[in-house]
Amino acid sequence: MTDHKQKLSLYEIITLIISAIGLTSLIFLVIQTRQLSDTLESAALSNISSRQFEMDSVFVEHPEMQPYFFSGVDITEKDEAYSRVTAVARARLNYVSTFYEQSAYVQDLQNVNSPFWQAWARYVERIFSASPIMCKQLDASQQDYTPDFVQFARTGCPAK
Repeated sequence: MTDHKQKLSLYEIITLIISAIGLTSLIFLVIQTRQLSDTLESAALSNISSRQFEMDSVFVEHPEMQPYFFSGVDITEKDEAYSRVTAVARARLNYVSTFYEQSAYVQDLQNVNSPFWQAWARYVERIFSASPIMCKQLDASQQDYTPDFVQFARTGCPAK
């Protein structure tokens, strides 16, 4: 039996080294991408949670505003609380918009059929259906938001 082992040429050795470096780089890139994705999701969830806490604290500090946001009570410009209620409605609208935009970075919220997304959609519908001022603010400032967000948020508002 003859031994057919041949030495690799310099070109073949360099090609193997470059291929190994490329494969190692690709593996490293995949790991980095996953870590970046996890970091974005964590940051998005932190941002959402912090904003939710801010919104909740408003109603703890000013319980007199709760009926305008949870019980369907409307408010007119003549009411002395109108400016404060409108400001809270705008802040709440911004919160919902931020959550909507940040949901792209949260794995459980990327699929509209997931239970997490479905719960979120019901929550948003309830926010708007229980608050005429929220719907008014959405209508008044819809140019400040993406059309898909406006359509999503409007599901809780009465049809015009």
